[in-house]
Amino acid sequence: DVGFTDLDDPQLGKFVTLPLYEEPWYLLLPENDWLGDSPTSTWKEASKLPLSMLSPSMRERQMMDEAFARVGCNPMPRLESNSIFQLAFHAMAGDLATIVPKRFTQLPNTRQKLLKSPGVRQTLGLVWVSGDPLLPMTRAFTTLMQEAKDNGVLEESSYLQQGN
Repeated sequence: DVGFTDLDDPQLGKFVTLPLYEEPWYLLLPENDWLGDSPTSTWKEASKLPLSMLSPSMRERQMMDEAFARVGCNPMPRLESNSIFQLAFHAMAGDLATIVPKRFTQLPNTRQKLLKSPGVRQTLGLVWVSGDPLLPMTRAFTTLMQEAKDNGVLEESSYLQQGN
């Protein structure tokens, strides 16, 4: 009845959407000395690392390619996959860096750097098909999520304070 997805996808035009939050992209690194101790990195710096990246057909990869193109870079990943988990496992193993949404940054044997210049954020939210009447589960879930958003439950600081 309701889906959760990247709302920046141009193919969503036929759906009703409810943006819930924006999530920044991070460089996920093995625990090593690549790029020093700074909490941030640029896309240009990231392009020079041994990277694993999502497959070119994936929307998130297209967003990454756009960010790299904006700074005049075209990195050649050593590994491509449709699975962020597989990419993260390579960073955990210590052999490759990858680019992930913030929710994937707290993994063992890794460290993360917020990617900037340009800063890239992905808008995530709900999608559903318009209908009259609206399906009961769709109405209930979207109402609940709108209330959570309005009450600040989906804000990062609120989420972290709850220990989640």
